[in-house]
Amino acid sequence: MKNRRIALILALCLSLMSWAMPAYSATEPLTAQVETDPECLLSAPGEMSFFRFTLKNTLDEPYTAENLSLSGDVLSEPKLISEQVTIPGNDVLEFTLENVFIGEGDFDRPLAFTLSWQLFTYIAEDVNRENPIVTDHSLSVSATVERFIEPVLTLLVATDTPLVREGDGFSVTYTLKNDTKFDMTNITLQDAGSGLVGIPLEKDTLLAGQQMSVSAELTMKEGGLTLQPLAKYTVRGLESEVKLETAFTVAALKTEVQMEVEQYPATKEGTLFQITLTNAGTHPVTNLVLTDEIGTRIGEVPSLNAGESRTLSCTVPSAVAAGQLRNISFTAKGKDALGADCTVHSPQSYPVLPFVSSDQVDIRLSVVLRDHAQLGDGSWQLKVLFEIENRSQVPITQAVITEGDYYKGVVNEYETLSTGTTSFEKELVLPEGTRSLTFVLTAQDPAQTQYATVPMSLDLSSLMAPQATAQPQIRPGTTIDTTGTIYDTERYATLFRRVTVAALVLMGLFLLLSILFYVAEENVLEQLPALREDPVSGRLVKREDREDIDPVHAQFGYTRPIRLRYGQGMETEEQRAPKQNPEGDTAAFGPVPQREAEAEGDTAVFAPKGDEGTKAFRRPQRGVLLSNDGTRAFAPVHPQEKAQPQTNQPRLIEQKKQPRLQRENKLEILRF
Repeated sequence: MKNRRIALILALCLSLMSWAMPAYSATEPLTAQVETDPECLLSAPGEMSFFRFTLKNTLDEPYTAENLSLSGDVLSEPKLISEQVTIPGNDVLEFTLENVFIGEGDFDRPLAFTLSWQLFTYIAEDVNRENPIVTDHSLSVSATVERFIEPVLTLLVATDTPLVREGDGFSVTYTLKNDTKFDMTNITLQDAGSGLVGIPLEKDTLLAGQQMSVSAELTMKEGGLTLQPLAKYTVRGLESEVKLETAFTVAALKTEVQMEVEQYPATKEGTLFQITLTNAGTHPVTNLVLTDEIGTRIGEVPSLNAGESRTLSCTVPSAVAAGQLRNISFTAKGKDALGADCTVHSPQSYPVLPFVSSDQVDIRLSVVLRDHAQLGDGSWQLKVLFEIENRSQVPITQAVITEGDYYKGVVNEYETLSTGTTSFEKELVLPEGTRSLTFVLTAQDPAQTQYATVPMSLDLSSLMAPQATAQPQIRPGTTIDTTGTIYDTERYATLFRRVTVAALVLMGLFLLLSILFYVAEENVLEQLPALREDPVSGRLVKREDREDIDPVHAQFGYTRPIRLRYGQGMETEEQRAPKQNPEGDTAAFGPVPQREAEAEGDTAVFAPKGDEGTKAFRRPQRGVLLSNDGTRAFAPVHPQEKAQPQTNQPRLIEQKKQPRLQRENKLEILRF
């Protein structure tokens, strides 16, 4: 039991020693320093030339560091400096970190760097140093990159008031500051926005860290002023200038409140007015109070911003009689943005009219066509009767009758319409084709309420058409039904006459064209004598200088004439020559050997070999049409009395003895 306690105590001591050794190593024998390149002056983000690091060994014996690396704020990842480096006792090691990018947020703050390495130690039993004891070590240092400040003059502008009425004067102050370590000379100041070309200064030199101010008086223009000061100065022989980064605007105060009044028709309760206040100025107007012409408070608007509108309503009792009419007006008062009074009045005064109910007004209009006549140019002259019946219980004024279809104007008007019936006649001249007229009566009661009758339409379409069934003893005219609608009795007769004339014109045109075609056909036949009509096809074909009826067909009893036609470029497959039977008679045709052909015009001459006495056979080069009786095709035979000169027409075949046809139930097709 006692031995166990001793072992536990020893283990605890060893643990404490192992924990304390890294803590002891925190007090490193090495010290580190870092500094920036003094010649690299950055006024904006860019690359720092280098950071110089110095490691010093404070021990008397050499110090060996393994895997020396560097990390920091401006490094995206640790960078290995050396895998092994030995620093002699009381000596230093220097290295640099070059071309490091400095961002906007890296200026004027400590930039932290950490140097890390490992220390290898060996126990006495490890003679070959194969199992080192590795411990980690690190040091932290920092450096600051100060932004390089150019010698720039600071320019400030201020006014005694941010808001000025148009036409009023105000004061502006310009301040110049030299916050750099350089002296500035040849200082000038101007302002294009205010129109000041040269602003006088107390002095033209500002030493390092000094400032000066100058004031000027300006007058506010319409729409405000935008100040644009510009200062020029010289530092170390170089001229520079400075402007305001943000435009300095002095607002112009414009106070304008507009009032619109809308009056509604009078009712039993009174006349309703709606008053709309609109701020057409540049700044808010406050504490607006609306009153009438006798000072009665109607309403209040606490604040009205620029461009904003607000509507207030009031009802004024209606007048009892015409002699007690009241003309009402309105006034609004308030404060502008600078605290001054502003007042706005209504555009005019408005009479408060008496109340009139709709059942007190009764007006009727009737229109009747009394007579009509057609003039020589086709237009119509109408005589129309108008009747106005006024049964209203109140006076009616401004009565106007208008027409909206063709006349489109005022037919008649009355300043005051009498009670009862008012009638008059009106003559209207309308062009041909007018179909209807529409009349409307408008009037006004004492409350200035407008009234209009239902549109009265006068149908005139029947005047343009004839009567459907015209009688000789009845004169065409107009018929008026009980509703006052007009029907035209001549329009349909006119339409029928026009259709009949058009049909007759078309028939005459067709007959004329037929005669022209007939005459043209006769002229063509007379001018073409070389054409003949083919009895088989019925078409016109070219005449040939030969007989139409084949003599061979005629001797065998074929009564129907067969017309032979020759096609260009066709030749028969063979020709039959008469064969001699034992009795010496001609029995049939046999094949005749072809000989070399002599091209003569459109024919070729063939002769049997060894038979010089026989006349030459000429075979046409054009194809022969087939017969219509089932026999084979053949060429016509014509005797030749004497040699004919060569022509373009084929020569006919001549035989000494009459050939005999051999019937075959076969149809031979000649190919073109």
